[in-house]
Amino acid sequence: MKILSLFIFWLHLLLLSVPALAKETLTFAYQDSENFPYQLGNGQTIPTLLPGLAVDIVKLAAKRLNLTVKLVRMPWKRALVSLGANQVDGVFNASFKRVRERYGVYPMIEGHVDASKKSYANSYSFYGLKSSKLSFENKQLLPHSPKMKVVTIRGFSIAEDLKNMNVRVVEVSTVAEAFHLLKLGRVKVAAIFSLSGDFYLKKDQNIYRDIVKIEPPIKTKNYYLMLSKQFVRNHPKLATRIWQEIGKIRASGEINTLSEKYFSELK
Repeated sequence: MKILSLFIFWLHLLLLSVPALAKETLTFAYQDSENFPYQLGNGQTIPTLLPGLAVDIVKLAAKRLNLTVKLVRMPWKRALVSLGANQVDGVFNASFKRVRERYGVYPMIEGHVDASKKSYANSYSFYGLKSSKLSFENKQLLPHSPKMKVVTIRGFSIAEDLKNMNVRVVEVSTVAEAFHLLKLGRVKVAAIFSLSGDFYLKKDQNIYRDIVKIEPPIKTKNYYLMLSKQFVRNHPKLATRIWQEIGKIRASGEINTLSEKYFSELK
């Protein structure tokens, strides 16, 4: 009887902890503008067949951890504010910035962000008209002018780097808008995620035939899932498991399999 009672006791604890947590719905937010191949489509709608590689990674990690995750899209700054207010449990596709730690928690190790738990790495590149003959050397656009207008996507961290280059920054909502301003001559150059910019140039070659990528890339950054402070405080072990699972998927060959359907679009 004692053995049976002890078994029932431990079974009761197990039922209280694991399944209850597994049934809890977590809400993760991400930006409402396209960034090929990591998030596709613009607006609040989440595409069914090709939502984006970063979305696929989060969904696969949740499935393996037996978690129910609700995904929502919103402007980036609103997503961070919602995270800070514990209105969402996580925000993904966030590069590391110390100032963002007021909103939520990155995967950390010994006081530094843990790159082994990143979702992916991505580069920013400049794009300009062929006729502009611009170059990017020693971290400076040439020929340089403090009046030069550079367009980028609203909320992206590269805006701060651009301002440090002493140029005028214009922010828009989508890559298509950025390239449109470039074609019209309203701006001199666009600063876009490299994969996303390349995708647009190849997808719509006739429309963007006058635009070229300027080498080398401006900067390469790692991107992470940030979790709310409340979630990490209440479920520290689960938070670690989520970050670890994302890191495993990214580091394994699985990410190549997941990405095939997106890069087939470039053929």
